[in-house]
Amino acid sequence: MSQAEQTQPADRSYDSDDVIYLLGLTPMATEQVRSSILETLPYLECLSSDDIDAWYVSVARDQFEGEDAEKNLADLAWLTPRIMAHQRSLELLAEQLTLYPATFGTLFSSRDVLQSKLAQNHETLDEYFAAVAGKQEWGIKCLVSWPDAVEAYQRVHPDTSQSAEGGGVSYLRRQKLIRDRDERVRSWIDEELQAIESALEARSSGLCHRRITDRSIKKDTECLANIAVLLKHESVEATLAWIKEWEEQHNARERLIKIELTGPWPTFSFCPPMVDGACAEQPTCAI
Repeated sequence: MSQAEQTQPADRSYDSDDVIYLLGLTPMATEQVRSSILETLPYLECLSSDDIDAWYVSVARDQFEGEDAEKNLADLAWLTPRIMAHQRSLELLAEQLTLYPATFGTLFSSRDVLQSKLAQNHETLDEYFAAVAGKQEWGIKCLVSWPDAVEAYQRVHPDTSQSAEGGGVSYLRRQKLIRDRDERVRSWIDEELQAIESALEARSSGLCHRRITDRSIKKDTECLANIAVLLKHESVEATLAWIKEWEEQHNARERLIKIELTGPWPTFSFCPPMVDGACAEQPTCAI
């Protein structure tokens, strides 16, 4: 596969069956910025409507609709490079402009339909651009190993270990003691999780909970929270430093919540839905 094919979200075509594959929306770019983007991503096209630019690619309809589409979307060899190219295009757009990212496979039947959609959602988009300008989305997962958490809890509360696992207790009674202990451990961990979320909310311009696709990361390890935070560019370094400091302090206290940080990402989690379902799969979070 050539470099051009690797970077293009879908094969470009210009017959009558073309549709608009939307990558994202931005405030209207200057000619200099627009030229720079189109030079870097030559397969892109730009539709301007009032003060909003729509960045898109013309693609053959059957790539995403009909029988061929079903085969394509089930074929990782077809799907993976296009998802990666979509993400890379969003990253390059976000480097230069405030971006409303479209989800993979967002299609419009024509430029007129897209332009109508922009007009219907003009106020919503203006408010969104104002809210996220100068900010980045970061992902935070909070993980816990329950056997480690139970062990740490019992070191702090040794009476719990003796009552739940000591001799001279019937099987049913022991099982009840273990359940009671595990509930106290979860409450213990939940207190720490709430403290983390409160601190993140205070340090960010927005926070929301994303769907946890798989709670079980590995045996006995659970994902407690999948959080998206909106951070000002100038506050990113301080927030990352706080997370590192918190983990060092938390390890000393043995509460054992591990924080996994990813980003920065396009601000998918904070995109308001547009009317009539454009990008409707994006979750809505308060900013």
